Amino acid sequence: MNDPQSAKLPEAPERRVTAYIEAEQRQGRMAGSLNTFSGASLLPGPCFQYAFLRYFTGAEPFPLTDAQFVVDTVTMLTKGLEQS
Repeated sequence: MNDPQSAKLPEAPERRVTAYIEAEQRQGRMAGSLNTFSGASLLPGPCFQYAFLRYFTGAEPFPLTDAQFVVDTVTMLTKGLEQS
C-alpha cells in the first residue's frame, strides 16, 4: 500500500493542515504518536457534508450558523489531537 504522505498531490488543504499538526507536535501541543495526514484528512469530510447538504436542500443543514459549525468542528478535532 502506498504511503499517502509520499503521494504526489496538488497543494491541498490536507497538506497545509498536516504541516500545522506537525508544527504543533514539535511544540508538544499535540500527541507526537498521531499520524498527521490522517488527522488532517478528518477535516474535509464534515465540511463537504455540510456544503453538500446546504446545496442539495437549499437550507441550513444543521441548527448552527456557518461560523459555529466551523468552530465546533475544529474544536472537536483539535481536542481529540491534543497531547494528554
